[in-house]
Amino acid sequence: MQDLMLLSLLCSKLCHDLVGPISAIGNGVEILEDEEDPGMRKQAVELLAHSAELAANRLKFMRLAFGAAGGEGLRSA
Repeated sequence: MQDLMLLSLLCSKLCHDLVGPISAIGNGVEILEDEEDPGMRKQAVELLAHSAELAANRLKFMRLAFGAAGGEGLRSA
């Protein structure tokens, strides 16, 4: 039961850390769909780029922190 609780908390943390940048990507797409002003479109693209980079960095960290990205403890088949 303790393992299930820990797994639940870990999944909740992962989702919490990713919802912000992924929501911002959605907002940037909405702005791009409706916006005609070149300055606002440029800001929307910058928001998309920043948010995508943030989400990717968080995923990389989580993979290293909580996964086997470094190959530690893995045996070849």
